[in-house]
Amino acid sequence: MGVGLGGFRAVLSFFIHVGVASILVASPFVVDNWYSQKHAPRYEPVVEIHDEANALDVDDLEADLKEVRFRKKTHFAVLTVPGQNVVNLNAEVLKYAETQMAGSPWISKDNPNYWRDGLLILAVAPDGRKVGCYVGEDLKISQESQADIQDSAKDHFRAKDWNGGVKSMAERSADLIANGNTPQRTVFLLTLLGVGGVATVWLIWYVWSGPNTSKKYMIARRTFSRVVYGYEETISRAALVPDDNTHGALILSRCRWFDSEYTEVSRMWNELPEPYGFQWYVGATRRSVNDLKERSEALQLFETIVSHAAILFSRASDWPAVWDNECGPVMEDIQALVHLCREVQRSKVAVDGDEEREWAALCLQHLRRLPACLREGSVTPSQALSELDKISDGVRVRVDSLMARIVESDGSRGSSRRRRRYEKMKSEPPANTMSRYEGKWEIAGSKGEYDPRTTIRVNPGTPDVAVLMGVDGGAGDVTDGVVRHQFSSSGGPICHTPVSSLIVGYSAAIPSDISAGSGSSGSSSSGGYDGGGFSGTGSSSSF
Repeated sequence: MGVGLGGFRAVLSFFIHVGVASILVASPFVVDNWYSQKHAPRYEPVVEIHDEANALDVDDLEADLKEVRFRKKTHFAVLTVPGQNVVNLNAEVLKYAETQMAGSPWISKDNPNYWRDGLLILAVAPDGRKVGCYVGEDLKISQESQADIQDSAKDHFRAKDWNGGVKSMAERSADLIANGNTPQRTVFLLTLLGVGGVATVWLIWYVWSGPNTSKKYMIARRTFSRVVYGYEETISRAALVPDDNTHGALILSRCRWFDSEYTEVSRMWNELPEPYGFQWYVGATRRSVNDLKERSEALQLFETIVSHAAILFSRASDWPAVWDNECGPVMEDIQALVHLCREVQRSKVAVDGDEEREWAALCLQHLRRLPACLREGSVTPSQALSELDKISDGVRVRVDSLMARIVESDGSRGSSRRRRRYEKMKSEPPANTMSRYEGKWEIAGSKGEYDPRTTIRVNPGTPDVAVLMGVDGGAGDVTDGVVRHQFSSSGGPICHTPVSSLIVGYSAAIPSDISAGSGSSGSSSSGGYDGGGFSGTGSSSSF
């Protein structure tokens, strides 16, 4: 079973995952339907109509009201109150119940201060323009629901459609009485909706993950094929990189990682049979493919780094493009420093960034001169890379110094929070900050793009940075945000991280004042019965 589909276990796993997720997705609707069936309207009301204002077509209205179905047995009474001087409809309805009806059947015999259980009174004073709703305690209609019932009739009443208004009130009452919308049900359904929502997102992702894993597999396979094809050429190019300087020696040392990783990834590819069918949905397959894709891409990137190093150190014809790529991270750092100086100038902090701005301008001039020096031979490639190191270190020192002065002098609102953020970003090693170069810069009217993953100088986007930093078994050491490693014979930095991670944008970090206002609106509703001890549920309003 499962031949051509990926095997029985893969098929079973897929349908179990989809089945469980589908049940969770459907659960809110199933439970809501069960509640609705349980509380479905099915009782015909007992109807009595007291049209004291002679406003209703009693026979038609009685027939219409008997078609309305309630969830509980309900005694339905309609009362119209005559006269224009109806000030308190609540009192008029109570007075009618006590004096005009023998035995006061609308009032509870057990407790005369309440309406009788199961009773629903809909009252309207056509000339007095009042409408009211009164219920027995067992029907449990809230003040808000009473207003809702009254509002459902007002448009009809304003148009003098008295039958239509009463019918609308009856239908709305039937919707609200014993509908099962308890707080417990609401919380339960909201919880199920949350679970169902998460399950829906997961199910969509799971169904998508199979084709996506298959696509990643093909990309990873093609990537590694290119690595294999270029492996011998990479070894040959590495021979062009001199080992008598820090940067060249580091590249050659990193080649040992490349050889080891190449061997390991080759073994992994050989041990992974090509998945098919439902195997693409298996978690182990997905993890293996993701790992192989990431590691194959890292090997391909390192081959590009070796190629760049060989081109630059041998000063081949296309070395200017490699040099521009190397300058990218430094240009981003200078851009961050200049931006910080502008922020300082615009802020109210008593700190001067003019010295840092002038230094940045000198660095830009120096960077513009270096290609000519490389072309003439007055500066070697290794010396040029060391100049980039010096500028990068200088930017960090000046950003750190300027930020420290800003933090020290900042006494504005929110300064404590910004100080804590700055200290945190300063103390965390690059592996924890996950700060990466963006690959583009714009400064002094010029702009450029580059690939930070393929620079000779190491940065957080470098494919083997984890090993160099000691995160993945290396022997790195982090000091002042700059990683130092045993491969660096001079003790200089081998990994430069963006200084933008240290910068706190003061103008953007100040929180806006949040003001909140509250208002109240009047209501025409009333709930009193003009004295006495009667406390039956009910209210009225004008239309």
